[in-house]
Amino acid sequence: MKGIFAIFAAAPFAATAGTFTPPKGCTAYLTVQLSSCRVEQHWTCADDPEGEHWALTIDADGPSYLQHLDREFRWLENSPLPGDYKRILRQPEADPNSMTELLEKGRDDFDFEQSVLRDSKPIAAEHITGYDKLTGTKVRIDGEDLLVTEFEFTVESGLDGQTSRTYGN
Repeated sequence: MKGIFAIFAAAPFAATAGTFTPPKGCTAYLTVQLSSCRVEQHWTCADDPEGEHWALTIDADGPSYLQHLDREFRWLENSPLPGDYKRILRQPEADPNSMTELLEKGRDDFDFEQSVLRDSKPIAAEHITGYDKLTGTKVRIDGEDLLVTEFEFTVESGLDGQTSRTYGN
């Protein structure tokens, strides 16, 4: 669904009015209330391979981040919105993200690269390393037990040589 990025980057967005309509041929299946007045909408599209899904983060100003993920939650494609930058997973990865490994072993380490594109032209690469870990804690929300995770990852930018670290749960 290459047109999804263009749709969300260019079109006025109904989510800011409290509703969300996925792109044509797609079906919304989950809405997540995040912190700081942010909402994440998840959907699947009929033309995508089985197990792939999309997530759009929406804040008070409208759409802010679009992700395309697979069943293992590998970062296939992601884009800050609005903007003309896009990141695409370079395959094969040294150690891909794996939801299966996280659930089976309690921890998943990852090591992969993304191509950074601006206006659809490659301009750099990023190297991402880190982990996701189950803490052993559960929280109950709306009658559902949810597993608490912690994460940490480092992004080394080939564009400006900077390194950033993100962590939390």
